[in-house]
Amino acid sequence: MRGLTSLGQVLAAATFIGGRTLERVSLTLAVHPSPAKYWSSDLGLSCNAAGDQAQVLAPNFTDTPPATIDVRPWLAWYTTATGWHWLGTTGVNESRWYQWTATPAGIAEWQTPTGGIMPWTWSPISVAPGHETYLVAVFEAIYWYEHPVYVWGYARSIEAGDASNAFCVYR
Repeated sequence: MRGLTSLGQVLAAATFIGGRTLERVSLTLAVHPSPAKYWSSDLGLSCNAAGDQAQVLAPNFTDTPPATIDVRPWLAWYTTATGWHWLGTTGVNESRWYQWTATPAGIAEWQTPTGGIMPWTWSPISVAPGHETYLVAVFEAIYWYEHPVYVWGYARSIEAGDASNAFCVYR
């Protein structure tokens, strides 16, 4: 990583092998700032919206100058009995892309006439008790600058006023 940081960007190659098929692809690798800088709020996964229910409030993505972003939300859950599963806005293992406008003050489409924010929400998410279920909210985002910047990151999980968790636990 240090070498790449000093170079700024570098041309690389990747080889994919599937059965007898071999595919070589040229890539440009570059160091970008941490994706967390695009998320300007503590919104994310609310663990105790109502008993055994959670709620996803999309982080308030920001950018200067304003830019179009494409965002795809996911909810991942884990139990020791079943392993990991992914839920998107259109079903299991399927999520749709949402196109929003990131501004210095946050998503333009969420701003009210009085200057408040009404973020995109996904709820209620019901969790069956007694299975020790772990939930994680994940957002994929593509920021369009001179070159597209793709980021993928966990949203903060909020439980009892503590925004430091990366996940919610239901026992």
